[in-house]
Amino acid sequence: MNGTTQNIFNNLEKGFVVAESALNTAGYIPLVSSVSGGIRGTIGALQFQIGLLSALGFGIAAAVSDSEEYSEIAGRSLHYAAHGVGNNLRGTVEVIPVINLLTILYDLSGERYKYAIETEATEPATVTEAPAA
Repeated sequence: MNGTTQNIFNNLEKGFVVAESALNTAGYIPLVSSVSGGIRGTIGALQFQIGLLSALGFGIAAAVSDSEEYSEIAGRSLHYAAHGVGNNLRGTVEVIPVINLLTILYDLSGERYKYAIETEATEPATVTEAPAA
């Protein structure tokens, strides 16, 4: 992935991390979490849809053009779609007062699904071509 594209993704992910961290804090507070959970759920649904459409578009472009960069973008987009599912599910839990407190246990477990910028890996997953029939 070229430097400009990588910087765009890094900045996007930094924004996701900041927003999710703020929503996590709000999500710990019963009743407040009902509002923040609704916001997170809506953002998660949009994140899923945009990530999936982007992965599909860049996946097709990668297959047609044999572009490694498009393949990397498609892989990263699938990663965002998966985050969207997670955010939507977490938002669903957060809207239920008292049940929302389960999110604290999840966050303390250290098993959070992380963005590429938060991990030691420098290369995101790529979409590979299907084997020839």
